[in-house]
Amino acid sequence: MIITRLMGGLGNQMFQYAAGRALALRLGVPLKLDLSWFDAMQSVITPREYMLHVFPVAAAIANPEEIERIACRKQNFFAKLLRRSKRRHGRHYVKEPSYNCWPDFNFLTAPIYLDGYWQQEDYFADVADIIRKDFVFPVFTCKEVEKLAAKISAAAASVCVHIRRGDYSVDPTTKNTHGLCSPEYYAQALRILSQKLEKELSLFLFTDDPVWVRKNFDMHGYPTIVVDFAEHQNKPWHDMHLMSLGMHHIIANSSFSWWGAWLSEGSGMIIAPKRWFVMAERQNDTPVPAEWIRID
Repeated sequence: MIITRLMGGLGNQMFQYAAGRALALRLGVPLKLDLSWFDAMQSVITPREYMLHVFPVAAAIANPEEIERIACRKQNFFAKLLRRSKRRHGRHYVKEPSYNCWPDFNFLTAPIYLDGYWQQEDYFADVADIIRKDFVFPVFTCKEVEKLAAKISAAAASVCVHIRRGDYSVDPTTKNTHGLCSPEYYAQALRILSQKLEKELSLFLFTDDPVWVRKNFDMHGYPTIVVDFAEHQNKPWHDMHLMSLGMHHIIANSSFSWWGAWLSEGSGMIIAPKRWFVMAERQNDTPVPAEWIRID
């Protein structure tokens, strides 16, 4: 079997699943998910929960015995040394060696325990149609959301814009790692869309801080709706679903809006930040596909 370790928020979990699912399909073996990270999570800035249960994913939950047998996380002294060393993979335990695409991924054989974020489309591009089916969203739960979904779909030039704040703005470590997309980034992205599209833009703003966005985000005179449903706070897949209905996308340096754009059925433009991280040593790390538009 393949076991992939899940951690982080919804977007991260989707990347981890997609990479494991692609590998399991190639090898013809089952995929299982290790959820132990959520039990041991110590972050108080951004609490996380397992969320892939809302999708029709093709994976069971790994039990502790299966995890120990393949990952050798406790009893195998070599595996412990491996995680502390510069080497990144042993016979069965594989630690992601780089944020960018790792070419040896396609040479892995089962059984394998995958430990990493795996935020690269190349890991699952050849089974993209299957991944899209695995990530079919559940139905909306209220009429107001259904009305907004219809409005996004009907707009002549809908633009789903993601303004990620949350821990990116309040946690010093996260802020110094990821950084916030600047007002100039969003202004430039809107200029690009307005120059290339003949129709008036309709903006739909997605954010984890709607109060800040209403006060501070420059809509540049475009008709705008700030997506703000209290019941979605603990059900972010509904916002991602709404985001995927847009024709065009301006994403943040966030796996959440990455998936909202990737799962969209439109043939519109996707604009992404050139720098996914602000750390100097990670300037070249990015999950953005080549066909998307990258700007500063």
